[in-house]
Amino acid sequence: MQPDTDKPLRGDAAKRRQAVLNAARRIYAEEGVDIPMQRIADAAGVGRATVHRNFFDRNGLLLALLDEELDQFETELRAIDLRQQPFALFDAFAKLSLTNAALLPQWQAMNATGPEFSRVRDKFVQIVESVLPDVVASGAVRADLSVRDVELLAGMLGAALRGENAAVRSQLTHRALLLIKTGIQLTP
Repeated sequence: MQPDTDKPLRGDAAKRRQAVLNAARRIYAEEGVDIPMQRIADAAGVGRATVHRNFFDRNGLLLALLDEELDQFETELRAIDLRQQPFALFDAFAKLSLTNAALLPQWQAMNATGPEFSRVRDKFVQIVESVLPDVVASGAVRADLSVRDVELLAGMLGAALRGENAAVRSQLTHRALLLIKTGIQLTP
């Protein structure tokens, strides 16, 4: 059973929910995701029942974090003229990935056909679909660049997060971005 996320939350309930998300984001980044939910509840200053009422289980919490990150991703993209800076789409995704390196493997391992994950994946697709015409109109990328291509490139960037520490992950991500942006062809 999933919590009802369609109802607007009262102000105090929304603050507690956000406190749980903030605590989870911080703790997952510092300690990984295999920590007891009670640890997150304690860090957020709420009871464990509040965590479960809002997110039901760990996957619900991870999906809510991804949902928030996609909101930020969309906000960043809307602030950029992608006709002038088409590769900012990939820079924004790389930033999203690096910021959430601890969470990415869990997101990737989720059941892609499950309704909750499908909803969040669809959100990513809608964001990319909404900005892709401007990216293509820039003339700096292939005219046949598709949402599926962007998903493939996002997966390639995600693979760069396998580095053993933040500095290595950052170097690998920047190298992957360079290869994506310039290709692997030798220039004369």
